[in-house]
Amino acid sequence: MDVTIDPRFNGPPDSGHGGYVSGVVARFLEGPARVRLHRPPPLGRRLDVRRSGSEVTLLDGEALVATGTPAEIDLVVPAVFSFAGAESASRG
Repeated sequence: MDVTIDPRFNGPPDSGHGGYVSGVVARFLEGPARVRLHRPPPLGRRLDVRRSGSEVTLLDGEALVATGTPAEIDLVVPAVFSFAGAESASRG
């Protein structure tokens, strides 16, 4: 498999935007993912995507660009605040 980061998705000069590239890598995994960029992702050229077990790597030739692994998210969602409670709080 391979991907190309279009130059319009640049971040720093001559480099892919980290958030965008992380999303590109994460799409090769199911569910939440943890992505680590190892070097600035190049723009406009073919990058190899390789799988090894549950890990995905993004390579520029032999140079490691990014790795992605499944992740667990420990998220506590707060209770919904009522409209009346919000009105009351806004008065204080």
